[in-house]
Amino acid sequence: MIQGAVYSVLDYGLVADGTTDISSALGALINTVSAAGGGTIFFPAGTYALATQVNFKENVTFKGEGRTSIIKATAAGGYYMFNASSVDANNV
Repeated sequence: MIQGAVYSVLDYGLVADGTTDISSALGALINTVSAAGGGTIFFPAGTYALATQVNFKENVTFKGEGRTSIIKATAAGGYYMFNASSVDANNV
């Protein structure tokens, strides 16, 4: 069940083609949702490529369409996709 405002990533310029880097757009969307007091970022079916680490923010939830919504790391060196240790990340 999704509670609060819902923000579809497709409405904010994120592309689910498996190759286009969504890092900057996702980071901006997380900031937008957090600044609005929180909500749910919804990932419709597709594969989303993340080339750099993204920081979680307070009261932001990710939801997708089960196994058909994929966020994959694309950097060759490896990294943690999401970081909650350096920010106030309650209710993530």
